[in-house]
Amino acid sequence: MKMMSIHKLIKYIAFLLLTLIIGCNKNACDVKFCLNDGVCIDGTCNCPEGFSGKNCEINLSLVGSTGSTGSTGSTGSTGVTGVTGSSCDFIALELIDSYGDGWNGNSLDVKVNSTSVGNFTILTGFSEIYEIPINAGDIIDFNYIQSGTWAGENGYNVFDQDGNNIVSINPPNPSLEFSNGPENIIGLQVCSGSSGNTGSTGSTGITLPTVTTNSITNITRNSAQSGGTVTDDGNTTITSRGICWSTSPSPTTSNNITTNGVGIGSFSSTLSNLSSGTTYYLRAYATNSVGTAYGNERNFTTQYGPCAFNNCESFIDVNTFVSSSSNIYWQIGNGYIGNGYTITQGPNYGGYIEFTIADPNTTKISFWTMTSDWQNLFPEITIDGVVYNTSIINGSSTGYNWMQLESESFPQGSSTLKINFTYVSHTSYYYIDEIESWCF
Repeated sequence: MKMMSIHKLIKYIAFLLLTLIIGCNKNACDVKFCLNDGVCIDGTCNCPEGFSGKNCEINLSLVGSTGSTGSTGSTGSTGVTGVTGSSCDFIALELIDSYGDGWNGNSLDVKVNSTSVGNFTILTGFSEIYEIPINAGDIIDFNYIQSGTWAGENGYNVFDQDGNNIVSINPPNPSLEFSNGPENIIGLQVCSGSSGNTGSTGSTGITLPTVTTNSITNITRNSAQSGGTVTDDGNTTITSRGICWSTSPSPTTSNNITTNGVGIGSFSSTLSNLSSGTTYYLRAYATNSVGTAYGNERNFTTQYGPCAFNNCESFIDVNTFVSSSSNIYWQIGNGYIGNGYTITQGPNYGGYIEFTIADPNTTKISFWTMTSDWQNLFPEITIDGVVYNTSIINGSSTGYNWMQLESESFPQGSSTLKINFTYVSHTSYYYIDEIESWCF
């Protein structure tokens, strides 16, 4: 075992005397060092504004803030969460020497993420404080380099930026000149950092438009009116808008449509060429570069009513026949209103008129008729050769009185209609007037 040198022996004796004196006249502030103009009171540093820590070594103006705000979200969505922030921007490394004469050539190598950020030492005195910049999640290594003497007098403390003592390595052997120095600390992670703020809401992206459907008005046998309002263009140009309709629910622009301008705002639409007595479904639509959006669905039924009329004052496009042995013909004579078709000569035993149905949507007819007999005869109605019954809806069935007859319904799209007074064995006079076609 090596003997102490005279010089170190004197230092050691002085240290013991100092310790004895402190023990007898204990004043904690005699060995307390307050930095940055801090004042020691009863062994505790009273730090000035802006500083904290056991030795007032923490500069609060350098304290790290919460993580940075996340980047703006992708188009049309909420911003992504911010990157992980740092709850500390530095550590305070306090080197201490129990004797007060510095580290005598020894040092502490500090590595952050395996990269050395410096060799730190005390040239003279009891302590020295260094601020070492770090980021959240950094890994820190402390390697003591014993390249001098009196390593046993050396120790160190590590504080986070809030002044919390997270590492405390005391001098291992202050009384031995050739003692080992303080232990190494490997893999210290001081702070992991709090999450950054949630990113701000992303800028509004391009979306489908928003459109509503107006109520339906002015419903007729073959037309109706509606419209819509585009309230939002989806942040791009409305290139087409209007009404789409069908006889089935949920119509689209693949069905019947109107086109009523472009852009945001209200529009009116007229639906035409409709079938009478038919239920239709409609929706407003609006189209932009994203696609086509539809409004609320509405439905309506077109009216049922007269769709063609023949006042029976001309035989144009009308074929006639009279069952007679003489030259007896249908003529234009006195009708129910004005003139009409008549057979007022004999001998005759019946006859018919025949014509093409003007509107393919026709599903029944009505007409006025009379016979000069004790009882009115009911003519036979044939549609494309198929017989349909008739019934009286106005007037009287007594002979020599006008009565209005209505046919049974027949299929739409029928073409040829015949009103036929079938053969009877005696002569009568026949009258037909005011033929109306009714459409659904």
